Amino acid sequence: MPLRLPLGDVSEIRAWVRLRIPEFFYGQNLNLLNNNNPTDRVFFARHTLDLNTEYHYFNPICNRDIIFAKINIRNKSVWGDPESIASTIISDVKVHNSVFGHHKHGIPRLIFWMRECWIQLSLSEFLHVPFMGYHTLTFGSFPFQVGRGIALGASFKVDPTDLGYYAEVSVDQYAFGGKLSGVLFQDCLMYDIYAAFVDNKSVKFSLNNERIRGQQFGHRNFQARGFGVIDYIVAGRFKLTAFSGPGLSMTFEPYALYNHNPEQRIEFLGDAISDLVTVGLASETEIGNFEWGFDTAFNMGRQHVLGWDTNFIRIDSRNAVFTEVNAKVRQVPPGQPIPDCVANHHACKKIPLALDVPENQAIIDVSEQSAGQNCLVIGQNSLGTLINDCTRFVDPYFNTYGGSMFVFDMAYNINFCNLKVAAAYGFASGDKNPNRDHEKLGDNQIDGDYNGFLGLQETYSGTRVKSAFLLSGSGSIPRILGYPSESASAPGASTVSRFTNITFTGVSCTWRPKWSKDRWNFNPNILAYWQDVVPGLFDHKEHKFNKSRFANPFLGVEINIFVESEPIDGLKFFGASSVFLPGQFYRDVKGRPLNRAQQAFINNQNITGIINDWVPLLGDDPAYYANVGCEYKF
Repeated sequence: MPLRLPLGDVSEIRAWVRLRIPEFFYGQNLNLLNNNNPTDRVFFARHTLDLNTEYHYFNPICNRDIIFAKINIRNKSVWGDPESIASTIISDVKVHNSVFGHHKHGIPRLIFWMRECWIQLSLSEFLHVPFMGYHTLTFGSFPFQVGRGIALGASFKVDPTDLGYYAEVSVDQYAFGGKLSGVLFQDCLMYDIYAAFVDNKSVKFSLNNERIRGQQFGHRNFQARGFGVIDYIVAGRFKLTAFSGPGLSMTFEPYALYNHNPEQRIEFLGDAISDLVTVGLASETEIGNFEWGFDTAFNMGRQHVLGWDTNFIRIDSRNAVFTEVNAKVRQVPPGQPIPDCVANHHACKKIPLALDVPENQAIIDVSEQSAGQNCLVIGQNSLGTLINDCTRFVDPYFNTYGGSMFVFDMAYNINFCNLKVAAAYGFASGDKNPNRDHEKLGDNQIDGDYNGFLGLQETYSGTRVKSAFLLSGSGSIPRILGYPSESASAPGASTVSRFTNITFTGVSCTWRPKWSKDRWNFNPNILAYWQDVVPGLFDHKEHKFNKSRFANPFLGVEINIFVESEPIDGLKFFGASSVFLPGQFYRDVKGRPLNRAQQAFINNQNITGIINDWVPLLGDDPAYYANVGCEYKF
């Protein structure tokens, strides 16, 4: 029970503490499903402390709040890991003209931060207007979601993993915004209109003038970000109660949202702009012991990929000497034959990169900007002939959104033994990443459709049937969408790991044994997963991808159980454990590295100079984890 401090007859402060300590976690094969990778294991202990305070100033006649404010202050840490508390945003590391890396670091102090801070005002009392119904205006950092939180969830800075959505850091708090809510018809129709800032780059002069657009077509002489770069979300919903009574209710929630994201990152920060519209409908029904619900949504809108010059200055090693070179311009030394790069892209890759010297830059910096200039000669000087790399320029193009998702579950309560049995089905459409080459060089640079579902700030893990591993749970194993051919520019696979490109079905039961006086709760779940879009299989004999044979879509089976015990009021012990048994999909794609970044990450602290060819590969071994702890509220 919260501590109540009355302040007169019409106001009070309520305060309570939620302490989760200790909490232990162990998992194996959570990333690559490979027993041959001994580093894919985790173990940690952590705590979470939430200090909650509410203020109520209420109208005793109408029995409703005139002012309602809430503050939640959090302290959270993985013991022994300072980066789990808080970290700085990513900063570029630059020497002379070259950006050669990024840097961030943890803040090794047990700091407190404001996770939730908002105030809600009753408009009738503040405006002295006799509105029909109860209408409120809310400002601050507060949770808001539509439907089941798939199309728009309450998590802040949790973005899709593809299409260039970009967050500098995941923030353990709620987004700041405002909400207008009210009752249009008592006990029948309610509404919410919501708006939030996700990322605002117009708050100060230095951000407006940050030079991030120098590689965008037409911006060589004006490289500043400019004013008005704000990532925001606007959403609205109705809550319609069709009927309601003892053991009988049916509600519908139609909703819509719009997200303007003006600074995505496909290759460079700000090289794409997204306008996403999602419309959906959710519903919940209860008739006696039987209950069911669903949530469905459809994406619309488009992504505008800007025209971009991908050449930049980088550091290269020339005879063990660090040398600044152009990343996407090559130079044939004087007297050597000039290959036909248009006809032979591989021959172009063998030409040395052009040095970053004034004689070269005078030609490079005024060269025509268009994809038609890729692979072409752009000039000559005493150092040789300059040739554009075949991937230097990207012409502007559009990707049209067309994703969809649907989840449905139902449950039946068996009262005499305190048992609830449930079943669920879900689907989220998938598609290959349209911003990368899959078949040949440059095949992504055309207007196209993206039919994978895009959810914003989504952390959905099930409602009546719960996932502890694959659906935004503990597992982060990648689901491969497609492998590029050998003639494409990027060697790595296109992958996803969120609620997209997936189909699942499952069953569960929840048992509160009578012998425990409802102090114990057991909830086992079994789920099976399939993938919507699957990659083609690699033919090792022909050394190429077979376009007529594809990986099996069956991802595998998850078996989990959640256990809770509340021996005394306020004190709860909890545990969760899960096993994931990979299906034929992972047996079909096992043994291939996902990207060069895996090896680069392993070597990023290598100071020996030894070239290590070992790469952690995706496997098909079972993964499992266990999580136990206790929580006390007082």
